[in-house]
Amino acid sequence: MSDNAEARPKLLVADDSKVMRLSAKKILEPEFELVVEPDGVAAWERLSKERDILALFSDVGMPGMDGYQLLERIRSSEDSLLQALPVIIVTGNDEESARDKALEKGATDFITKPFDRTQLLARARAHASHDRMRRRARELEASNVEDSVTGLGNARYFEKRLREARAHCLRHGYPLALLRVDLMDFEALVKRRGKRVAADVLREVGAVLQDSLREEDVVARLGGARFAVICPDNDRSGAKALAERLVETLGGTKFAAEHQATVAPVAGVYLASDSADEKLEAIYQSVQAALSEAGQRGPGTVMVHPPTAEAEPDQARSRMEGALYDRLHKMLSRLPGESADRVIARLQEAFGGSRDSA
Repeated sequence: MSDNAEARPKLLVADDSKVMRLSAKKILEPEFELVVEPDGVAAWERLSKERDILALFSDVGMPGMDGYQLLERIRSSEDSLLQALPVIIVTGNDEESARDKALEKGATDFITKPFDRTQLLARARAHASHDRMRRRARELEASNVEDSVTGLGNARYFEKRLREARAHCLRHGYPLALLRVDLMDFEALVKRRGKRVAADVLREVGAVLQDSLREEDVVARLGGARFAVICPDNDRSGAKALAERLVETLGGTKFAAEHQATVAPVAGVYLASDSADEKLEAIYQSVQAALSEAGQRGPGTVMVHPPTAEAEPDQARSRMEGALYDRLHKMLSRLPGESADRVIARLQEAFGGSRDSA
């Protein structure tokens, strides 16, 4: 098959008249890949399986499932791609009421039969071209907001969702918590294990985070070994408990099974103000401050910004522990791969297990 044939736009014609199906094939097939079905049931089954169909020409009166029912099923589909499919209703010259009814149910356009060659080709070209551009725009948008390593949303996606969640929570008076989860010393793992294993670890970390959240929560990878979570309608204690659970789960999991890799997670939590005057940049800075404090204290730490009064006496001791951890980790990272992994895992367990979260 030639490249031109492979690139032809695909259209579906649903009509119980064999004469009309043959007429459509004769007019459209030189320019389009055309598939035809005799009724709405068969047309729906084909649409459900073949996602490359760019437009549907449907008769109204068909057995099993008529054109109206087929149109309703398409517009109510949970598949957003199928839901937006251009549907051109084929009607008789005297069926004005049928055209009005189809319009109410979401028809994209109308064409009368018997087919006029020029009219049919013009409609097919216009709607196929429009739907192809819509799909390309959708693919481009998806590629711009999806992290290629983990499949999670990226930083751009996160900012968009945070803006939406912030507006929603302000409007309804709900609290909004923001979490940052970072994997400390991840560069050392990359050097010891290589980029492929590191990518596997990041992918699995993303999956653990996703599986640990509520349906309404949003998780994204911001780049490197940095993750963020939006928790609408979650207060300080709930968000802190969630962050502690995430850190504990990540710290106790072996990733990239054959390599048994470990990570050193820390987390920062910030509860956004209920004032609309607080800007997103201030929210970012506040959760980053909590994360930085957690990083100073070492693996396994969760910090809430601003810290509670009860936590302040422990800060000096925790900073000293964090500095000691950093020095030991740098020394151990010079050991051979397997030896370093075992000792570093024990080091992370010792320091992370003794942490008190703010």
